Amino acid sequence: MTLTWAWLILFLATYPWLVASDLLSSSLSSWNLVFYISGLVIVAPCRRLRRWQAILFSAFIGFTFEALRPIPHGSLAFCLIFLAIILSSFPDLLRDKARLRQGAILVNTISGFIWYLAMSISLREEIPFQFSLFLYNATLQLLLSAALTLLLFNTISVYQNRVMDKLRIP
Repeated sequence: MTLTWAWLILFLATYPWLVASDLLSSSLSSWNLVFYISGLVIVAPCRRLRRWQAILFSAFIGFTFEALRPIPHGSLAFCLIFLAIILSSFPDLLRDKARLRQGAILVNTISGFIWYLAMSISLREEIPFQFSLFLYNATLQLLLSAALTLLLFNTISVYQNRVMDKLRIP
């Protein structure tokens, strides 16, 4: 019974990290800084959860945290689901700590770029599109996503692994 609901328990355990980054992003929105860690938090669970559990976990994260963002509905959630399918297809590649960190950086920057692209497409009617400004802001956002992944990876993955160990997930 516990293994069936492991994805939901893990989501509830990861939720405070996501809310804290969301609140920090909201408070620093005047500086155009978004602390995006949704891609980071799906990597360690995809290594140990079953595929359907990883997909549900990623879908919950995607749909929960895109509700407040000005992006097309489902864009972030489907990106995280697609990345969870890829990650859960190759769990052997994520057994090493260095590869797990590289995967977290890659997943967080890819999903951060998809989120930023969806946001810029949805805001294109209100703000005139300038490619150089878009490229500059996207690069800054991707660098911030990669830096946050490097800073928070050990803390969040240890926390998630502790929760999965208590749930006895192999």
